[in-house]
Amino acid sequence: ALLVVASSASEHATDRQLYIRGNSGQDNFFQGCRGKGNANREMELEISVYNLAYRQPMSPFFVAVHNEDAPDVFRLGSPAIPELGTLAETGNATDLVNLFDTDENVAHVKAVEGPSDVLLRDGEKTVITVSVSCAYPYVSMASMAVNTNDCFVGINHVKLVPDMMLLVPGYDSGTEVNNEDCDFIPGPACANMGRKRFERTPGQGEGVIGIHRGVHGTWNGEASDLDPSLYDWRNPMIQIIVKESM
Repeated sequence: ALLVVASSASEHATDRQLYIRGNSGQDNFFQGCRGKGNANREMELEISVYNLAYRQPMSPFFVAVHNEDAPDVFRLGSPAIPELGTLAETGNATDLVNLFDTDENVAHVKAVEGPSDVLLRDGEKTVITVSVSCAYPYVSMASMAVNTNDCFVGINHVKLVPDMMLLVPGYDSGTEVNNEDCDFIPGPACANMGRKRFERTPGQGEGVIGIHRGVHGTWNGEASDLDPSLYDWRNPMIQIIVKESM
């Protein structure tokens, strides 16, 4: 059955996951955390991420395992933190990794590259392995859809369990205008057009995180660099399937 995954997120993050859908999986491990002395009990998970969005490659994934008091990676309807803005505009997860790496509420954090020149291209799968525990039960992830100005996918403070499946939409970080101008887009759609660099316009977007509106082929009444027949998509952008690692 489909459900809103807020029920699988921490109380701290129940309003952050409104558009993620899937199934709840089997929560046997965390039910066993209720007894005393179980804080160090661990489970290794295999997180398979499938890119469902045609011609929208995903950048290396930021992945963190943490407790309820760790920072939010994102929150719908709120401004993006600067580190997420950098990831959503450039595809570089370094600032987010560094932010979480210095937080005592985070057990593990890393950036995971995709199978095709570090990207996860449409139709491809990447498998991410993490260890969760009774003390650090939550997982957060984020990646840029690199043929856009500032679209990203992600989950925030979700308790992943075996057999869980999530369908995740594309979010707009709200940190850069969606001008669809290749001077501001790092992905192969623009590299194929001969551009050697890209710029950023941080702080000039919508101002808050919301569902991304896709590629329209126009900006301010003029044709943009991106052809929507090639680079637009319909949500969800990625599918996440969780299994216990054997």
